[in-house]
Amino acid sequence: MNQSSQSNASRSYTLSTLNLSLYAIICMILPSLIQILYFRMTDTDTMSNSIAYLISFLPMYCIAFPIYLLLGRKIESTPPQKHSLPMGKWIIALCICEAIMLFGNLIGLIISAVFTAIFPDITTTTLNNYVFGEEPYLFLFFAVVCAPIVEEMLFRKVFIDRVRKYGDGWAILCSGLLFGLFHGNFTQFFYAAGIGMFFAFLYVRTGKILHTISLHMAINFLGSAVPALLMDSETFNQLLSNDTANIEELLPLLLNIIPYLLFSFCVWIVAIVGLVLLLTSIRKFELQPAQVPTKAKQVLLNPGVLIFSVLCILLFVINMIWG
Repeated sequence: MNQSSQSNASRSYTLSTLNLSLYAIICMILPSLIQILYFRMTDTDTMSNSIAYLISFLPMYCIAFPIYLLLGRKIESTPPQKHSLPMGKWIIALCICEAIMLFGNLIGLIISAVFTAIFPDITTTTLNNYVFGEEPYLFLFFAVVCAPIVEEMLFRKVFIDRVRKYGDGWAILCSGLLFGLFHGNFTQFFYAAGIGMFFAFLYVRTGKILHTISLHMAINFLGSAVPALLMDSETFNQLLSNDTANIEELLPLLLNIIPYLLFSFCVWIVAIVGLVLLLTSIRKFELQPAQVPTKAKQVLLNPGVLIFSVLCILLFVINMIWG
């Protein structure tokens, strides 16, 4: 590979990840500034969950995202060729997604438990804190509808189109790792990185972002909306509290969550099937050769990736300390 090709590869990855870094900075800083302004204007130190969600998500989707799209237009794009994904294969992909989600989440929970044991003062926030929190429906709207569209455009469509000519493999790996880091905590990092790589693979194979958006919506719906429909927040909080110490108090709660337990059992069955499908078909995952061969340091050690990684690690620390 000549020096010019190395420079172009590093430049494309640097610009693409710097755009993601700017997106992350806006998402981290702007909501805090709006929150401070809200408290000063309302002369209060509290806000409803609905206002908190709007302050957190609207700057992300209405300000940071358009800026990212605008900046991305300045980088050369090479989209993959478009191919169909039959419904049968879409269902197989969903099973594989559930396997990656559940087993990746298990790894994340174990890592979080280890950190909590070593550092008792740190906080580990899980998705359940939002799903079963107060007023969850606005959060579910953002999680099931908005997030899949925006995140697939960010980390798959726009990012991969601009770096894939330097190798689909590198594009898939980087897309997944950046997506995992962006979640900002150990609980979600492992399954988000795995899902991100699988979505990236599907996108480079089909060239149709709607396939990954629909899968993303499906797994977010199954992982957040369905549990919220099957178990109310009061029951969830009672199960986690220490107030239900005897069997007489615990039994009615367990009876209330039978639908949720049955759903969880079915999800684990689907995940096991998905794991088998993944392991038996992984050798069939073929990628197009790179138009421009690229070395690892151009992908993983360029300034953009390093800056984005530092920002996300900072977010990891903030989430652990302040939750």
